[in-house]
Amino acid sequence: MYKPSPNSYLYSPSDLVLFERSSFASWMARLALDKPEQLAGITKDEDKMMSLLADKGLAHEANYLDKFKRDFGVDQVYEVANDKSTAAAETIKAMQAGYQVIFQAYLERDSFAGFADFLVRKAGSSELGDYYYEAWDTKLSQSTKTYFIIQLCCYSWMLEAVQGKIPDHAVVVLGNKKEETYPLAAYYHYFLNLKRQFLVAQDSFNSDWAAMPDPALCSDYGVWSTFAKAHLAQSDSLALVANIRNTQIKKLLDTDISTLSELATTEQTTIKGISAETFSKLKAQAKIQLASRGQEKPLFEVIHRDDAKGLSALPPKSPLDVYFDIEGHPLVDGGLEYLWGVSYEDTQAAQGKDYAFKDWWGHNQAQEKLAFEGFIDWAYARWQQDSTLHIYHYATYEITAIHKMVNRYQTRKDKVAELLANHVFIDLYKVVKGGLLIGEPRYSIKNVEHLYRGERITEVANGGDSIVFYENWHAKGGLENWIEQPYGYQIWLADPDHFDWQAWQTLNEIRSYNIDDCESTLALVTWLREQQQLKHIQFNAGDVVPKDEIEKTDKQLENEQKRQALIQR
Repeated sequence: MYKPSPNSYLYSPSDLVLFERSSFASWMARLALDKPEQLAGITKDEDKMMSLLADKGLAHEANYLDKFKRDFGVDQVYEVANDKSTAAAETIKAMQAGYQVIFQAYLERDSFAGFADFLVRKAGSSELGDYYYEAWDTKLSQSTKTYFIIQLCCYSWMLEAVQGKIPDHAVVVLGNKKEETYPLAAYYHYFLNLKRQFLVAQDSFNSDWAAMPDPALCSDYGVWSTFAKAHLAQSDSLALVANIRNTQIKKLLDTDISTLSELATTEQTTIKGISAETFSKLKAQAKIQLASRGQEKPLFEVIHRDDAKGLSALPPKSPLDVYFDIEGHPLVDGGLEYLWGVSYEDTQAAQGKDYAFKDWWGHNQAQEKLAFEGFIDWAYARWQQDSTLHIYHYATYEITAIHKMVNRYQTRKDKVAELLANHVFIDLYKVVKGGLLIGEPRYSIKNVEHLYRGERITEVANGGDSIVFYENWHAKGGLENWIEQPYGYQIWLADPDHFDWQAWQTLNEIRSYNIDDCESTLALVTWLREQQQLKHIQFNAGDVVPKDEIEKTDKQLENEQKRQALIQR
């Protein structure tokens, strides 16, 4: 979005996408253009992850440009110069010349303009002759998102102004190099309606702060996240209530409940459109968050239940219990689970601790396979020693990664199926969410930690940081440098359990963060057991699948994954 003259605006397909994702972020972008003085003291967020993604995206785009040159010949691929003053005319000239592929084509129509990644020539009648062009976009994602297609619809609409024809299809080139083709007719009317709403919002734009869209009703704040969160806190927004949905916020606003405090203190027992049970839970959550304000530690309440959920799903302690966490890197083809870490009790551990740490590293897919196999073999053998052992993790990432490894490498399938069928893995997020009411705005492990441990002091502060750190290590040739050290690499090939992470400060810091996550998981289990005992809650294992049904269970898991993939599509 920019102003080519004082009274005119030029929008891009990305502006349209931003409007769909967040009316708040779109309004802020327009305010920054019209009234920058109103944003004095308000700065955009610096997102290192987004910078990495942008660099990776450009590399993915460049790789595909090279592919087109190999497929069609260099003389059939036209690259438009990055100069807005001449790019539109240059693009039209290239289309009229009939190049097979046009890279960075600059398209214009009405008040929209933008650079399309690729235009690819197709056979068919148009004002250009016996051919026309369709838009292709490269994306790092492993699956197509709705907004990818919105962008392509916009480019296709702008193409119509040049070739007199809307293409029948558009193509998304995913990060795994898969080309997904979409019929535009299925999405075009949605795009037209969204464009209309966007233009109405721009034409009626009001720069008064009172006209700002409520960020509580948006799940994406763009580069204005810090400002949005401060605004939500200052206004005591309903969005601060943990686990509340945007649809529920709208229904509460319709009944004149507009703040967390009002929800916590309301005497209403029912709200139209929200079940009585759900409304009661939201009120209880708001109440405990309100009471926790100003406290050194958040308040909490234990939910007493014996239905194999909440604290009743927490098994008794085994001396061989394992506390598990993975560090993953999504910015490579197919993703990479490069560090598998576990903590476990060991009275002989170093540094005077009562627990030890073990890790498996994999810096490419061949090594990832070995790391996965090493972890599963170690965990399975430990379970064979004690069938009461459990492997604790927080949220679904670890189990999703294990399924991905089994499907990717077709290895350790039987062991994984047996561990899953016997409920060896315990998701502590489900235990906490079902068994506790906490005076925190989220139930992430970083929030729950406020109940049982102090602040973290590791250099790597969160999972996003670990991705940035690891990508920087790769970018500086970390893996290549390691392989070029024959003694280090050969030792690893002979013993995949051994990896000299100490040779790199970056990996040392990532490892320390992973240790911290594993030890936090251990401390959480210890604390949860204390609450379980204090409230006299008995463990209920629920329905454990018999071993003779393990194969059937594995098939069910496979079917469930297919079902989820279809739902996402």
